[in-house]
Amino acid sequence: MTGAQLDWNGVKIEALEDGYKITAEGCVVTIEKGSVTINGRNLDTTDEGYPLMIDMKNSQIRRTDYGFAYGFGSW
Repeated sequence: MTGAQLDWNGVKIEALEDGYKITAEGCVVTIEKGSVTINGRNLDTTDEGYPLMIDMKNSQIRRTDYGFAYGFGSW
């Protein structure tokens, strides 16, 4: 499925070799095994034990265990 693309209500999803690239509201998020990249900023997720929440509108990644926000501001 590498290279397969879906455009759904303004959200574009592309299958990568080891993950997905999601584009919405001017934000590009790449989710791959062991890392998440949001607008060119990389977060190593190798040791993450909790799910991550991605806020495409505000270009932020949030850890759900203690509310850490990674991006251009805080939640």
